[in-house]
Amino acid sequence: MKKVKVYGSKHCPDCKPVLDLLFAHGIEFEYADITEGLWQVKEFLDLRENRSEFNRIRKSGAIGFPCIVVGDEEAIFFQDFDIEELAALVKSKKQ
Repeated sequence: MKKVKVYGSKHCPDCKPVLDLLFAHGIEFEYADITEGLWQVKEFLDLRENRSEFNRIRKSGAIGFPCIVVGDEEAIFFQDFDIEELAALVKSKKQ
C-alpha cells in the first residue's frame, strides 16, 4: 500500500468527515494538523504554493483542506474526491 498523508485542521468542518471516510474504507494515513506545529504549516504551504493541483484552490481563495497526498506527492485529492479512485490508487503497487 502507498503512504497517505492528510493535511487539515481540527478547526476545519470538512476534515473530520473525510477522515471518517478514510477510516471506513480501511485506508491508513498520517494526519498532519497544521494548527499543531510550524513544520506541518511549512510542509503544507510548500505543496500549496508549488503544485498545480492547487491552482483552482488558490484562485477561489480557499485553503485547500482537507488535502490528501498519496505516495511521494504522486496524487493530491481534496474534499470532493472519489473514494473508489483514491482507494484503488493507494492499493496499487505502481509508484
